[in-house]
Parts: sequence; structure tokens; C-alpha cells
Amino acid sequence: MRRVRGDEMWSLLLCGLALALVAAPVRAERGGGVVMVQAQAGVVSGTVVDDRSAPVEAARVIVRGTATEVSTDAAGRFRLTGLTGSEVTLDITRIGFRRWSGTARVGGTITVTMERVALNLSEVVVTGTAVPVERRAVGNVVDRIDASALAEVAPIKNVSDLLRGRSSSVNVVGVTGVVGAGPQLAIRGRSSLSLTAEPLIYIDGVRANNAVATGPSINSSEPNISRLGDLNPNEIESIEVIKGPAAATLYGTEASNGVIQIITKRGRANAGPSVETIVRGGANWFMNPEGRIPHNFLRDGATVIEQDLLANERAAGRPLFRTGSVQGYDATISGGSGIVQYFAAAGYSREEGIEVRNAFTRKAGRANITIAPNQKIDISLNFGGTNARRDMSLDRGLSLMYATAFGNPATRNTPTRGFLNGPPEFWSSAYETFQDVDRYITGLTLNHRPFSWLRHRLVFGLDQSAEDNQVISELQPDSIRQFFSSAVDRDGRKIVNRRNETVNTLDYALTASTGLGQRITSTTSVGAQYYRRFTKLQYSEGQGFPAPGITTVSGAARTFGGDDYLENVTIGTYLQQVFALNDRLFVTGAIRADDNSAFGAAFDLVTYPKASLSWVISDEPFWKIGFLESVKLRAAYGQSGLQPSAFAAIRTYRPTSSATGSAVSPLSVGNPDLGPERSTETEIGFEAGLLGGRVGIDFNYYRKDTRDMILTRLPAPSSGFFTQQFFNAGHVQNSGLEVQLRLSPIESRALKWDVDFNYAVNSSKVIDLDPNNPELTFIGAGLMRHTEGEEIGVAYQRKVVSADFNPTTGLAENILCDPGPGGGAPVACASAPVVAFGRLLPKWEGGVSNSIRLWDRIVLFAHFDFRGGHLLRDETNWARCAVFRLCDINMRPEDFDPIDIANNQLTLHGKYFSKADFLKLRELSVTFDVPDGWARSVRANRISVNLAGRNLHTWTGYTGLDPESAASTAIQNYNYYEQTTTPQLASFAATIRVNW
Repeated sequence: MRRVRGDEMWSLLLCGLALALVAAPVRAERGGGVVMVQAQAGVVSGTVVDDRSAPVEAARVIVRGTATEVSTDAAGRFRLTGLTGSEVTLDITRIGFRRWSGTARVGGTITVTMERVALNLSEVVVTGTAVPVERRAVGNVVDRIDASALAEVAPIKNVSDLLRGRSSSVNVVGVTGVVGAGPQLAIRGRSSLSLTAEPLIYIDGVRANNAVATGPSINSSEPNISRLGDLNPNEIESIEVIKGPAAATLYGTEASNGVIQIITKRGRANAGPSVETIVRGGANWFMNPEGRIPHNFLRDGATVIEQDLLANERAAGRPLFRTGSVQGYDATISGGSGIVQYFAAAGYSREEGIEVRNAFTRKAGRANITIAPNQKIDISLNFGGTNARRDMSLDRGLSLMYATAFGNPATRNTPTRGFLNGPPEFWSSAYETFQDVDRYITGLTLNHRPFSWLRHRLVFGLDQSAEDNQVISELQPDSIRQFFSSAVDRDGRKIVNRRNETVNTLDYALTASTGLGQRITSTTSVGAQYYRRFTKLQYSEGQGFPAPGITTVSGAARTFGGDDYLENVTIGTYLQQVFALNDRLFVTGAIRADDNSAFGAAFDLVTYPKASLSWVISDEPFWKIGFLESVKLRAAYGQSGLQPSAFAAIRTYRPTSSATGSAVSPLSVGNPDLGPERSTETEIGFEAGLLGGRVGIDFNYYRKDTRDMILTRLPAPSSGFFTQQFFNAGHVQNSGLEVQLRLSPIESRALKWDVDFNYAVNSSKVIDLDPNNPELTFIGAGLMRHTEGEEIGVAYQRKVVSADFNPTTGLAENILCDPGPGGGAPVACASAPVVAFGRLLPKWEGGVSNSIRLWDRIVLFAHFDFRGGHLLRDETNWARCAVFRLCDINMRPEDFDPIDIANNQLTLHGKYFSKADFLKLRELSVTFDVPDGWARSVRANRISVNLAGRNLHTWTGYTGLDPESAASTAIQNYNYYEQTTTPQLASFAATIRVNW
């Protein structure tokens, strides 16, 4: 395993000068309180605190009617300079607080008190235009996750931890618990039958690599590394989730699956250097393996032998799985003057999995600099770099877990010790699989505000990742060689896949605002984007090493190689118009046009319209419902798309050889008319804050219609092409309800209790697959089908409905199956049709968090998430009982239901479509701020200690290893199943944060 050398460690150091803050008097118009102090000409400055007199950091202070704005520092201080006139109007906003507005005399110092609320309509969200937009003006739902605050109380190790169970309708599929792997994401279910469900990812306005199935693969152990895992969560300030076409129209083609905006941390104006160090240590382990790894059985005459490999190896002093260590070290520095703001971070983390070869090491660094030479211009340079090594243990069909679950008791006294294929030392020695990645994300943002009514922005971005994926089976000694089933692997083999991916962003946006009388404001935005994704692939393989220790491709007896590339380019432009009446009724209309390099040559530009309405009805003079302080009604309509894969529309040929030399043969017929899948979505909802800001409600209903889906068909044989042709056809509909609640049941100086709850119900329906064939069924991989009139992704199989047990043979007989949708009497299973067992996508999902703060010093935090209403194929127990015949039902059939015996005899999956509902205690922690005197003794401002556990318990009726794990590529084609996949690991960590 490669060690981290000292000269490889990231070291980033930025210095800034802090200006002293002075203050000025102000008169409050609405909410909060003020304290007037001494005057200073040309300056408005002060401090922002909450209702417990604690400083409010990162509050946004704006001089109304100008482009002047600053943010408060860690002490809640701000300073505005270069002001003219005798009086200005200030607007101060911060997430979780009611907007404060007031007029201030130029000169002096103030203290402003902001009121906490569960619903904040003044919160600023990202919409894709050149100006920040308050939530009150947005007609669609946008979820915001306060990543920085969560990281202080929850055991957050990666970005997926921040997303899981915190935003309604965001489904985080764990895939596997192998350390270094990553999840797959789906927002509001899935609608495409053949394309990815992954949302677009933006990091500080730069489109990022959103690949989720990279990494080494061998046999049935599939790539399962997500590029989200490259990011250090301690660098992230917040995450915004834009859920569908109604919100994502401005992002165009590729955005129909939604958009996730990741905003990293920034420096603060007029703030001295603030330093934070974080040290974390802990462990990962397999929770309750005794109850999850099955026992196998063997009949020896009249005796049934039960084999528990886990207990056997433990008793022999050879535990199957280890407790892996967890460690992490982070340091950040931030601050700024009136001109320069900076944030820099460096981090190192390493965690080990439960298998000896499994570990993940990440070194990450970030530098964000903003330069504002005057109040009209600011330039932001954002740079993030990651170097990571993932040593991946084998998973699923070729792994120690597989060898244990399908162990054969008949071989318990042989060198395999009852394991399938080989003992644990074989699996830890035979294969080395890893991914090395170097990744750099750079963004340059230029903001120019030439007039108070005009802003424009230009973003240049580059996300570049270089992957080195390798699988190595060395030439092993005879003690290990005997267990290899493949002669190629027995003699040694090395597979190298190198993948270099570059994502370029060029984004220009301009927004102009003007008043149309005293009551109406018009805001016009135009923009244009260029996105390019270029992937370069190189493959090499060597087979047959002459001696132990030789592991180079060139050192092998037989070598192979090749290279390839993929390129995808999108060019788009948009126009958006917003009218605001009295700053409480907002009407938006927009249109976007895109062209994409994957479209067919005969396909023209695609256009996507958008319209939305937002009405803050509680601001109307007629609103008299006292306990409902804030109510916003909203409705939105929009379209976006999903483009075909890079070469789907192009006619292609494969290279071949002939008697006369090199030649080509037909490969894909192509389709010049191929265009994008097109999704249209309507959503309506409301947001409400009530009971003095202690309750916030966000309710949403959506319906999404996806047409022109990209399907496949065989071309006419006369064409000479024999691979599938892509074409547009069909219609799928998705709909659902989403609810988010934020509650503060108790709020006092001694005790503050906050609750966040989200819940979503999602459904889908295949409306049409082919207008010319109304009864068409699309048969997918495995046991899944898409049928017109049914949910998408439904499990199908013959269903045994009756059987008798023959005690003489120990078999089932007179087996009859369900006759199918037409009904009637049961039929012989050999002639029975397949029938639907249920949906494979979750029907409902959500999460609930509880945070209890005691005396402003202790925080108790617990987070649960849940998912259900769907099936997951328990392939582990199906294979054990129906294929390998290792189960108790195979040894003592007289004790079991004849229908279950019949299923195993016919190798049917009926009883193994298992309900995958679960409730998981995802996070549990306690955070303690040490007394201020202790912190001052080491010259620190604050020291906190956090003790946290993750994945501590799962309540489920699922029969396999883990209800939230599944084969990675199977997810992409709806073939959901779990077979000896490493479950999500339990973990514990202690974290110390020190702020100077």
C-alpha cells in the first residue's frame, strides 16, 4: 500500500490584513433591535447578534438601491465604506433569521438583533442568473442543506452523508459499504428507461464530473466509485438541491434529473485571520454479522450439519473481518480586508474497511480568493485539488463475503475450510484492486455591477480528473494458486484502465432591473453557456508473469491494449423575465435553447420553456391570520432534457482484419433524427412560517412527463447492421408529494430543541412505449419489465400458488402457478406467464433529525432516515437455497411450506423478492464546547469535542444482508438486487475542533 510522504502533503497558506470595525446609529423599520453608538463620517458599521446576544456570522448586509454589500465576520461585525449622503437603507439577511431592514445615518456604529425563524423567505438561493435571488421570489422548491453547521454535530465523512435523508425525494442508493465506494443518486425517482438518473453537479458555479460507476472491476465485482467522494465535506458551506425540470430549465439539456449546487466556504470581509483545526479518529466495523451472514447446511446421512464460518474462524483466532481505523486532519484559514477575502483549507483523511485490502486515503486542498477593488467589481478564483487512493476489496460475486455466504460444509476438512473457492487468506492475497485519482477543479468568476440596475457575470471553469484503475493478480505460491478457478489469474494478470476526464464550463449571464412605476419591478436576464466533457480512455492488459514479484504489463507473456475517447458538447442560451409587484407577487417566464453534439445530424435545436408564480400572501394588507406570520404560495412549469450517449446517433463501424489487410465491419446503424429525452414538469406548493417562527412548513406536489424516451430496437437485417439502434418514443409519467417541516418545540436559554422532518411519496407510470404497439412490454435486464399502464421497473416472475409435499422424495409435486392478468384457474408452471410482484423503486422515503442544545454548550443530535414501499431481490438467499441448495429447507423440507419448496425446485425468485423497507439510525452524536477559560488558556476562541456514531441500527424485514445496498450497474438498468454486497458499515469517531 502506498504511504503518504511528507513532501506530498498539501500546504496552502494565504495571508490577509484585518481592518478595525467602527459603528454608526440606525433606526429599525422591521424586526430586531438596535443600539446607537459613536459616529464616523462616510461609514456604516456594526455588529449583528441573535436573540441570545450571540454573534451572527455570514449575515449579508446590503445597501438598498446600490451594488454595495458585505458579510459579517465570525464576531458578527460588518463595515460599509465609501457611502455618500446622510442616510442609507440596509437589508440584513441570514439563513434561519428574519430579514432585518432599517435606515441608517452615514457614520457611527450599531448593534442589530435578528430574530430566528423556521422559515426564511429572505434566504438567497442559486438560480443560474447573474444576481442572487431571495427565496420569496422563486416559484419552485429549492432545498438547502447547511453543510457547515451539520459537519460540526454529525459524523460527516463525505458529500453523500450530507445528502442522505435531508432533502425530500433525494434517493441516495448506498450500492456497497466498501470504503472508498460511493452512492448513486436519484431525485424524484427515475423516469428514463435507458439513461442515467444522476443529477448535474455544480461546484461554485462550475459543472463538475458526476460519474458514479468508475474504478477497477473484475468479473462480477463492478465499478462503484463516485466522484462525489473526492470532495472534502469540511470545505463545503452549503448544498442546494434543484429537483426537476420546473426548476432546472435554465440549466437545459442534461438537467431533467435535477441539479445539485455545492457552494464551498469563503472568507469574510474586514475580518482578521480565523484558523480552525480538526482532528478526527475512530473505527469502522461490521454491525451484527452473526445475524446477517447466513449459516449453511449439509445432510450427512440422518444428520444435518450446520456450518457457521464466522464463529469457526473466530474460534480459531482468525476473525473474518477486522475493525478498520478512521482518522482525519483538517486545517483552514479565512479572513479578509475590504478588498481581498480568502479561504484556504488542507485536509488528510484515511479510513479502513472491514477487509484487509480495503482502505481509502484522501488528501485535499482548497484556496478561494475574492478580490473586490471597488464596489462595482469582484473577481473570485476558486481552486480545489484532490489526490486519493482507493484500495478496493472485491465485492458481490467474487469476494470473501460471497465465499462465506455460499460456503460448502462438505469441504470443511479440506484446505478451503468450508469456504467457496478458497479460504480468507486466498481472497486477501489473490487480487489487488485500486484506483488512484488526481483531480483539480478550478473556477474563475467575474462579477461586474456597472450600475445599480445592471449586473453581469462570467464564469470560466475546469474540472479535470485522471484515474488510474488497476486489477493485479500476482503469480502466487502453490498454497494460493490451488484455489484459482481461472488459469489466466493463476499465472498472474494485470489490467490497467486509465480514464482522463475534462469538463469545461463557460457561462455568461446578465441581469437588468428597473422600476415600472412605484409598485412594479422588472428583472430581465439573458445568458449563454458552453459545456464540454472530454473523456480519454486507455486500456492495457498483461497475462502470464514469469516469476513472483513481476507485476508490469510489459513483463507478462501476453499483452493487449487499446485506447478510445468520448466527447460531448452543449451550447445553450436563455432569456428570462421576472415582474415583481410590491415585492410580494413575482411572475417569471423564460425560454432556453440548446444544441448538443450527441443529437442526430437531422435534429434541430431543442427549446425549453419555463413559467412560475410566487406570491407572499402574508405580506398583503388583507392578511389577518395572526399565527401564520409568513405564507408563500408558488407554482411552476418547466421543461429540460437528457441527451443521448456520445455516439448513439452516429453510424459506426468496428475494425477487423481480412486476407488483404485491415478492414471495417458494420457496428451501429445510427439515427440522424435522434434527439434528447424531453421532460415537462408542473409543481405547486406553499411555504409557511407560524407560531412565532417556531414552525416552518414546505409542501409540494409535482407531476413530470417524460416523452421522446431513448429506447432501442433491432434494425432491419437488410441494413447489414446487427446491434441495437437508438430511437425516440414513448411517454413516462412521475408524480409525488413532498413535505418538509422545521420545528422548534422548545426555545430558552437553557434548552433549545430543533426538529427537521422530510417525507416524500413518489410514483410512476408507463403511459406509452410505442404508438404503433399499444401493448408493448420492454423487457429489461434480469427479472424486470416496463409495461404500459404499470409502474416503471416492476419485478416479474412466474408465481407458484399451490403445491403438495411428497415426504418420500422430499420434493414438491402438483405445482401450479398464477395464470396471469386474465385470471382463471391455476396452470402448470411450465406454461404459466410471468406476473408482477411489485415495484423496485422506493414508494416513500424521508428523514428526521433532532438537535437539542443545552446551556449553549452541549448539543445532542440524532438523525434517522427511512425508505420503503418497494422490493429488493435477495439474490444471496435465492442462490443459496435454489442453486447451491445449502439451506435448511433443502435438508429438512418437511418443516417448510410446499410453495417455498416448489420455488426452490424451479429456481424461481418469488419468495426472494423481499420487502426492502427500513428505518436506520444514521447518526447519533454529542458535541461539547469546553469552557471559555480552557480555550483561552491555549489562546483559542473555541474548542469543541464531538463523539459520534453512524449506521448504528437498522429496523427492517429484509431477508438479505442490507436493504440499501445493490449492484451498481444493476441500478442503471433497473435490475435491482443484492448478493453478498458489503453492507453499510457502522462507525464511531471522536472529533476535536479548535478555532483561533
